[in-house]
Amino acid sequence: MLWHYFRSPFPKAQGFSAYRMPGVAVHGPVILLFVWLGAWLCLGEPWMYALFIVYLVAGIYLGRDLAILAHYNMLITLAVLGGTIWLVASPPQWARPSPLVSVAVTLAIALGLAVYASWWGRRQTEGEPRLHLLIQSRNLKAVEHALDEGADLNEQDTLIGWKFSPLHVAVALPEPADTQLCLAVIELLAARGADLNSICDHYGTPLGLAVEKGRTPLGLRLLALGADPDRFGEHGRAPLHLAARKGNREMVEALVAAGASLEARSHDMSVLDHAALDGYLDLIPWLLEKGARPGQDCKALSFLAASSYPRAFEMFQLLTDAGAQVTDKLLMDAATPEMIRFVAARGAKLDRLLKEGKNPAHVRRDTESRPELLRALREMGCDLAAADKYGQTILHDTASYFEGVLALPRILPELKGSGIDVNAADAEGATALLLMVKTLLPYVTGRNIVGLKDKLPVRDALQVLDALLEAGADPRLPGTDGKDARALARELKAPRAFLERLAGC
Repeated sequence: MLWHYFRSPFPKAQGFSAYRMPGVAVHGPVILLFVWLGAWLCLGEPWMYALFIVYLVAGIYLGRDLAILAHYNMLITLAVLGGTIWLVASPPQWARPSPLVSVAVTLAIALGLAVYASWWGRRQTEGEPRLHLLIQSRNLKAVEHALDEGADLNEQDTLIGWKFSPLHVAVALPEPADTQLCLAVIELLAARGADLNSICDHYGTPLGLAVEKGRTPLGLRLLALGADPDRFGEHGRAPLHLAARKGNREMVEALVAAGASLEARSHDMSVLDHAALDGYLDLIPWLLEKGARPGQDCKALSFLAASSYPRAFEMFQLLTDAGAQVTDKLLMDAATPEMIRFVAARGAKLDRLLKEGKNPAHVRRDTESRPELLRALREMGCDLAAADKYGQTILHDTASYFEGVLALPRILPELKGSGIDVNAADAEGATALLLMVKTLLPYVTGRNIVGLKDKLPVRDALQVLDALLEAGADPRLPGTDGKDARALARELKAPRAFLERLAGC
């Protein structure tokens, strides 16, 4: 379809768009070249001025296509830029051709652009049925006429789509799409016998697609027309679970009223799990009231334990009262000291976890609350000085990533209180000080950190270093490569103040 070609003269350059590079660096010069050609051919006689628009349109759209192709072939970029530089540096002094020649060339360019755009449109819609294209054109009469002529109501696209049926296409019409028009197309297709439960890739049924896209009026109409509320997609997702993930209370209530199963599971998760995952906690009491049951393996408890939602404790209690089982693993998930104590008070046992070789203290959590978390675990009897199966203590792990390093001054008092050895080496022979130097200095110097916008101030790095040194870290202890903290800092081009602080110990 010809109009497809002329929809986006300047494509978006975000994400993975091929237009993002070189993009305008090729697009602009191509427009300039066509503008120069049009001026040379058409601005000699006033009656030919209108023909100049052909060159402007050709420059915009062919430039767009060349800019996209140049993303994959640098020779196009070089050719366009070379031609532009030549034109600007030494513009040719060609005699203006006769009006007849100018008109002939302009018509040839216009015809060539039309033929190319038509070919491009056919290529882009290859594998897409004609009925789909008519729905996308938003021409209800044309859709009805095609159905009268016997168009397949359930034909799926085969090449560039998601195996959409015509109903999927109607639901997925891009903005600005008139809801009333979409409803009219859906009702027309349903009245002619379209399969309301046809399955496409990823989204499942048209009902599932409507829920995923947040098009509630379309989903409600599909339900009223008889769409199956329990029909799963190929990726194992039911419409009710999609609605719970979106927090769409109106759609959840409509699906349950239509008979959607509250016990169905997708990706081994119940509707309660899906609601808790994205924080739509208001759905949980309503679902429980309607008969949803959490079961023994209730993932919603893990999501709530790991969250900071204000009502997480209330919902946790509701689920356990409804039969959800509190497991020891929840101590590994708990994100706050209050949640750790809350879970432990409801039956989770730290000693059983430790016997299995699982230590909640080793879980990387929010660095702001980690000191309080460690304190709560220590009060429950957790050994904060214990190493994991790789020989790493909490101190080694914290010193090996940037956010953890910055939290060291606040974490160290808790670790020292547990008797941790700050000079212990991990399985690879590195002490916490060596790990800290290796992790922190690139952020101070800006070396080897791609895309770093702001360097870490030296004073902040010194605060971390001072905390370790005051805790007893010895900068003279070497790693397996024979380098101590001082040598490593010099190698990483540490600031003078940092080196002086290490040398003073």
